[in-house]
Amino acid sequence: VPGIADCRVRAGQQRLEALLIPQLNMDLVLLEEAVRAAIRQHLPAPAQPKRLEFASELPLNEMGKVTAW
Repeated sequence: VPGIADCRVRAGQQRLEALLIPQLNMDLVLLEEAVRAAIRQHLPAPAQPKRLEFASELPLNEMGKVTAW
């Protein structure tokens, strides 16, 4: 989706969750709408993340690996 710099998806409690890193100066309301539309268009219902979270960067450990968010 244009406007997303990076993302990760994980299994949450009985649902998928996505952490989205937007590009700078993006309207998060419009971006979330675009992401949800793309998800609905391209993924079957069981593969769709139910929770979307935005952050300025991915949480990394000392080794540079993504940690839990």
